Order: sequence, then C-alpha cells, then structure tokens
Amino acid sequence: MFLIIAALVSTNYPVVMDAIQQLKKNRQQPVEVPEEQTAAFTSTPETRITTSSQPDTRKRYRKNEFNRIVASLQAEASILVVGDIGSGKTLLATDVAKALEDEGFQVVLIEPKTQKQLLLDIASQLGTNHTDINGKGLVLKQLETAITFYLQNNTAFLIVDDAQRCDVRFRTWLKDISRKTPILLLATSPPKTDVFINLARLELRPLPEYAIREIMEQA
Repeated sequence: MFLIIAALVSTNYPVVMDAIQQLKKNRQQPVEVPEEQTAAFTSTPETRITTSSQPDTRKRYRKNEFNRIVASLQAEASILVVGDIGSGKTLLATDVAKALEDEGFQVVLIEPKTQKQLLLDIASQLGTNHTDINGKGLVLKQLETAITFYLQNNTAFLIVDDAQRCDVRFRTWLKDISRKTPILLLATSPPKTDVFINLARLELRPLPEYAIREIMEQA
C-alpha cells in the first residue's frame, strides 16, 4: 500500500502538492453560517438588551403596590394610597389607569379642581350628559345624581390624585359612591375625616434619593 501511494506521489507530485495547499487554505478560512442559524447561539451587544435590562422606572419602584392596587380595584374594593411628595403617587395612578384600560375597563382619572369642574371632568370621561334637555348646564346636585346613576349601572373605576386637596363636599360625595363604585384615592397626609376614614390604606415606604429624582423627572 505504501509503495503504491509513494508511486502515485512521485508520478503526480505537482497535482498532489496543489491539493495539499488547497486543503490548508480551506482550513484557515472561516466557515460562513447563515445569519438565521447563528441567531440561536450567538448574541451581539444589541440583542442582549431586553426589557429587564431597561426597566420601566414607574413599575420598578412600586411593582408590589401596583399589583395590590389593581387586584383590590378588580375585586371592587376601594383603596387609599398615602405617600410623601415625590413618592411616585401620580405615576402609580397613571400606571393603574392604563393597566385597567388595557383590560377593557372604563377608568376616570382626575386631579383637584373646583367641585363643579371635577364633576364635569368625570361626566365628560364617562360620557354622561352634563346638560338638561334645554341645553342648560346641570347644577352640582344634578351632576352628582347623573354620575351616581351611571356608576350604579355600569362598571367603571374612579382614580383621584392629590385627593386631600379636593373640596370637602366632593370628598363626602366620593364616600357615598365608594360603597358601590371602586375608587382609588392618592393623597399626602390626608385628614382623618369623610372618605379617608373607611378606605383600606396603603402606605408608600420612602424611596432612595436617586429613585425620587427619577420619579420627579417623569412626573
């Protein structure tokens, strides 16, 4: 066998050497693999960036509170969230409202104004009438009655930010409707009166200074 191979090499030396050189050259060249096949086992710096590596700061600091609030409202239980300025109450309210809307619920999100303007805002977001058959604007009591009737016959959530700044009469009305309508109140040092007395209370623990700065920048 050795003699035969040696004879072949001696008679076809140039051809054999060319073949050997070509084999060496092929080994040194990288094998090109289609991109779709490499995606399963390789990763560039861009593909390593995921949602977890770029967290939503609105959820990062108040995820547990967010989950508890949403669960409470869906269970038709009203809740009061208390926290200092800069603790993320407003962003938390926005997150809760969006989450409920994404699930198909009707949500009203308001902030302190005059009592009539608050009621008009609620009526507008609910799509209820705020004028009589003659086109005349409803007075406060009529607005309260119209909104209460709507809420008693439809599923909707009411979220009030900075609730401690709302008029006492408005807060008293909130207390009345909270018996059948799930509401979320967010407040800083709320008084121990009217609607604030009977609601389940969730205290927001202080956040690190860097977290407060990030939240304030987004507010």
